[in-house]
Amino acid sequence: MRGKKIIDGNKVSLQGIIVPADWDHKGNVVAYTLSTFDEKEYRIDPESENPSVVKFIGEKVFINGILIKKEHKNYLYVDTIWSF
Repeated sequence: MRGKKIIDGNKVSLQGIIVPADWDHKGNVVAYTLSTFDEKEYRIDPESENPSVVKFIGEKVFINGILIKKEHKNYLYVDTIWSF
């Protein structure tokens, strides 16, 4: 059984659409953002690999997670994600 990571930040529940945010030199998506319906954007923390947000690109989703400050930027660490 794998243990949960302990992440220091503010717990949040957000809804929005997962969109690509950055690409590599070959055109592959390497970063994602949650774009909320109130026009805010939250960069998905690349360390939150499970659950994967890749299968939710372009979909309306609910996310429970943690907002963290990292390298002077705010990131959203995804705990759970589901589409609606």
